[in-house]
Amino acid sequence: MNKPFFRVILLFTLLSGMFLTSPQAQPLNIILVESGPVNYNFQLLYGFAQDLYKQSFLTLPPPPDLQKAQQLWQWLGQHSRFQRLSFSVNGYYSYDWDKAKRRVLRESVRRRLEEQQDVDIIIALGTPAAFDMANMPTDKPVIVAGVTSPVEAGIVPSVSDSGKDNLVAVVQPKENQQQLEYFHKVIPFKRLGITYENTDFGKSMLAFDEIEHTADILGFELVPCQANLFGEPELVTQSLLECHRQFAEKQADAVYLTYSSTLTAQQRSTTLEPLIEASIPTFSQALVEDVKYGALLSFVDSCISEGQFVANLLVKIAAGHMPRKLSQVFLSPKLLAVNLRTAALIGWNPPLDVLLSIDEIYE
Repeated sequence: MNKPFFRVILLFTLLSGMFLTSPQAQPLNIILVESGPVNYNFQLLYGFAQDLYKQSFLTLPPPPDLQKAQQLWQWLGQHSRFQRLSFSVNGYYSYDWDKAKRRVLRESVRRRLEEQQDVDIIIALGTPAAFDMANMPTDKPVIVAGVTSPVEAGIVPSVSDSGKDNLVAVVQPKENQQQLEYFHKVIPFKRLGITYENTDFGKSMLAFDEIEHTADILGFELVPCQANLFGEPELVTQSLLECHRQFAEKQADAVYLTYSSTLTAQQRSTTLEPLIEASIPTFSQALVEDVKYGALLSFVDSCISEGQFVANLLVKIAAGHMPRKLSQVFLSPKLLAVNLRTAALIGWNPPLDVLLSIDEIYE
């Protein structure tokens, strides 16, 4: 190795560490804006905290008994090491999937940036929050995560470029296409049920264009059902139940379970009952937790590893890297989860290659 070059790299690494850990340095104040409570966001933040602890930016690993993103954010604020990264208690904003609250909080963040000027980095989770923060009139770094397709949602122009110097978005190229290709490979369905909200926001949340494109490539028909997916859990439960009953009546061969607001274990199980009774196989787009409650298949959640990816983006930005220059491409692990009880109930015998590739089993 070229020794002068090695010394330059070593010096840069040491200086970056000093910048992040020096007690004389002013703390970087980080705020988080989320579209609404979903378990994916909580798990993402958990992976985020795990990675920051591994990199010695937290005094303790995140405790396993926390259940909400806001609780975890407050915990982060209490356990930041060196006080170089500050996760302030008043730096957590949630739209709660409410349009009126979204307008109020968006304006609140804008005023804070202009008047208080106490924000150094913004983390935005979910499509509405990500879109708002990406378009906020500020030069403060913005990290976008937890978005199904940032390109389709119009948050960034391409996989390789965020389009703005202060912006970086976590992008998983063709994530939904890969899920559907696998689902179609093991269960060659011809009619796929899918729930969605018939709005630009609702479609971008689910990467609907990518799903339609995949249907054309693989030659199956979509059986769509409009639903209320982002609202009060009781309303979402009833809306999903109605759609799942329709899929059974319309003889869908399979169902792709799309993103929705956080539901309780009982609510999630209840929504899946009509599909299990009709022996319809399901693949969850969003959560391996769905498999625990009765969905047939999913890939093990990428949220933990996405959170770890976000933590690395944050550390690099804190060390002085321009967000736009950082790689946006996040390749999630493709680990399979299967509910064998559901498989038995719907009469599906997993082929040997599927059995050999299972990483998580639920019964």
